[in-house]
Amino acid sequence: MGYGWFITGFIWAVALFTVPEWKSCYGCWEQERISLLHLKASLSNPPALSSWSAKGTNHSDDDCCQWDGVDCDLLLDYPYDSYINSQAKPDINASLFLPFQELRRLKLQGFHITGCIQNQGWPHLESLDIDDSTISCNNFLETVATVMTNLTRLRVADSDLSSPIPPALCTLKRLRESNLRDNRLRGELPQCLSNLTSLQRLSIGGNQFSGDISLSPLPALLSLEYVDISNNQFRIPTSLFPFFNHSHLQYFWGGDNREIYGDDHLDLVLQQGTPRFQLIDLELSTWPDYGGYVGPFPKFLYHQTRLKLVFISNFNITGVDTGFPWWLVTNNTHLEFLSLTDCSLSGHFQIPIHQQQHHPHANLRGLSISGNDFFPSTIPPDICAALIW
Repeated sequence: MGYGWFITGFIWAVALFTVPEWKSCYGCWEQERISLLHLKASLSNPPALSSWSAKGTNHSDDDCCQWDGVDCDLLLDYPYDSYINSQAKPDINASLFLPFQELRRLKLQGFHITGCIQNQGWPHLESLDIDDSTISCNNFLETVATVMTNLTRLRVADSDLSSPIPPALCTLKRLRESNLRDNRLRGELPQCLSNLTSLQRLSIGGNQFSGDISLSPLPALLSLEYVDISNNQFRIPTSLFPFFNHSHLQYFWGGDNREIYGDDHLDLVLQQGTPRFQLIDLELSTWPDYGGYVGPFPKFLYHQTRLKLVFISNFNITGVDTGFPWWLVTNNTHLEFLSLTDCSLSGHFQIPIHQQQHHPHANLRGLSISGNDFFPSTIPPDICAALIW
């Protein structure tokens, strides 16, 4: 059991949960009450927390469960939790949270986080979320892996990190979600990341990572369901062959990378044949300056039946069939948005016009085909009426 504290402010909030044997006779654990006062002071004593006093005239003043904005409820097996959200990015020192040694979840968004926690921290922490913050601690990711060994969820997006991924991060074998997107992380992904066999969601888009995905540790992470490697400098094979054994994979975002190269002709890909994944969202594109992929439609697309969103651009589709791929719409009856821009498609563009709700393109709400070579006279003027039901 635990006592839950929920403290709300004008632009920020804190939620803390303690174990009952540490609770004082007034319902509030003294060490945590003092720590909350330190936290209040570090935030320049916001008016919303005026009832938070060091010593009061009665028991309710000493009991932080009675402070304005604090709600203490007896909870069963509820994890020790802390949440703060700010829009002004004030400074906050990480050491302020050291007294909460039973911390299970910590969420700090929109802060300038100062100080480093070396060889100490939160041994029980399972979830760390500090998106949209700035971090002054050098080697921050290495520190996290060293002092937060039980993490299952790590979110440090848009936090101005700039370094290669440290090998220490590979020791977080319980990690199920990692979101490091929109930083300045660089280099190739370390091979030891293949140790993170529990990883289900990986988001590293918007960085400066490089290398061939086929030679990266990602093919070994068979639990992956969501992969976002967009806006990097990766080389990605058009077959997605490295992920053929990823039966859980549903979301693949690989847009705006250095190169999408053709490998459908390779014997290894041809022998494997059919991928085990069924994608829901797919994005594949390259930087225009690198010329884009040249070749036929990726063969794995012929085996997909659950697609809802497809974004493919800067492909030079060649071969026998360079027309619009209506088979893609027909095979994926739940398709909602299809973008095939700058793909060198040509010929007649004819939409099968049907009014039956069960028609294969009944769910299609958006279609983008700019930058292709369809005959203008074949694009029907009532295309919107045909696609939007």
